[in-house]
Amino acid sequence: MSFIVSSDGPPVTATLNASGQATAVVPATFSAGVHQAVAVYNGDSNYQGSSSGLAPVTVTAAATSTTVAATPNPSDPGQTVTVCAQVTATTPGAGIQTGSVVFTGAGSLTHTVALDAMGRACFDSATLVSGTISAAYSGQGCFKPSNGSVAVTVQPGSTCDITVTPPAGTVTVGQPTTLTATVTCNGVPVPNAVVTFHSNGAPIGFAITNASGVATGTATFTTPGTNIVTATVIAAGAPCPCTNVTSGPVTVTVQQASTCSIVLSPPSGTVTVGQPTTLTATVTCNGLPVPNATVTFNSNGAPIGSATTNASGQATGTVTFTTPGANSVTATVTAAGTSCFCTSVTSAPVTVTVQPSGTGTLKALPACYTLVFPPLPWAFARATLTATGAAPGATITFHSGGANGPVLCTAVADTNGNATCVANLTVVQIASGYTATTPVPGGFLTSSSTLTPCIIS
Repeated sequence: MSFIVSSDGPPVTATLNASGQATAVVPATFSAGVHQAVAVYNGDSNYQGSSSGLAPVTVTAAATSTTVAATPNPSDPGQTVTVCAQVTATTPGAGIQTGSVVFTGAGSLTHTVALDAMGRACFDSATLVSGTISAAYSGQGCFKPSNGSVAVTVQPGSTCDITVTPPAGTVTVGQPTTLTATVTCNGVPVPNAVVTFHSNGAPIGFAITNASGVATGTATFTTPGTNIVTATVIAAGAPCPCTNVTSGPVTVTVQQASTCSIVLSPPSGTVTVGQPTTLTATVTCNGLPVPNATVTFNSNGAPIGSATTNASGQATGTVTFTTPGANSVTATVTAAGTSCFCTSVTSAPVTVTVQPSGTGTLKALPACYTLVFPPLPWAFARATLTATGAAPGATITFHSGGANGPVLCTAVADTNGNATCVANLTVVQIASGYTATTPVPGGFLTSSSTLTPCIIS
């Protein structure tokens, strides 16, 4: 017995059973729809052949299922992901599907891919975004359409961030300033990152981040006024791409450097080796007193004493000179709690003549003068000058004003150490007082006294 179904395929042959019936299975190659079938009996030695009338045969399309997978999933930004849809016939349907699959998804994703010999459609993409990818199989021939989907996750990219903290307090040209920058990767501190600080585009310092991601460095500004400060990561061992990441700018106002000054006042009176002498120095910052500053006094480069400034900026200390003759004395600020950069500022030198120590004390006595009539330019007045305490036989020189003033007269000390001489005085010299000097080993003894008009009773 043969069965012929339309013209879709070859005849199907079946054997009659004892009851004269034949059963055949229609091949899966028939397309879906209604087909006309006829049975043809070829006859045998006992029976003639015959055929049936047309009988409708309905072939129903098989249901399908579509499954979708993405690999890898989740993925990183820019990473290539393979998306595949597998179309499978649902039992009792069977066979390999043909046709195509349309993929759609977030980020305007649209891809149409033909099924391969295994009923699979795939595409690769490095631009996926998080969301759902849908796959629609349109159906073909004996297979019905079906849909599937997969949720894909694209993890957020690593974000490196660096922030500069504005410096606290006043920033001054030439003075060390502390700068701080914080480096994070997705909000997590980045340790051991090398950070360079810049001012107006020029590097001014660098530092390395600690375990908290904080880099603290010391920088010195050279330009007063507005400085634009940034921090840049130049090396980092973090999973974040931190290298060359730069902070937002921070405006730092830099003050002009303050001027610190220290002035040493010459000591008053006679300075003698081994005897206490008072020295005074005044420290100011931009003309204002600097209190609580430590001042060291030096003689010929060697320290001889120290003192602390009072509220008026004055440091007064007692020192003892050990070397007779000319001593070059300076005062240096060794510590100061002020915004002024006073430390190591040194005064101008002051020459102090130190008298050697000796037996006795030279003393100039007050003298009076009388006017000369008629007055002469070189002898406006005349005075008797006297000094005591000199070594007997020593020469005493009397000077107008100080020890380096013009010589008025000289005398030799008597056995009691007294010396007297008469001096002619100009109109200027009567107002200058006088000084007596006498040489001793290592220098001179000096003593000054006054000149006043003689009172005649």
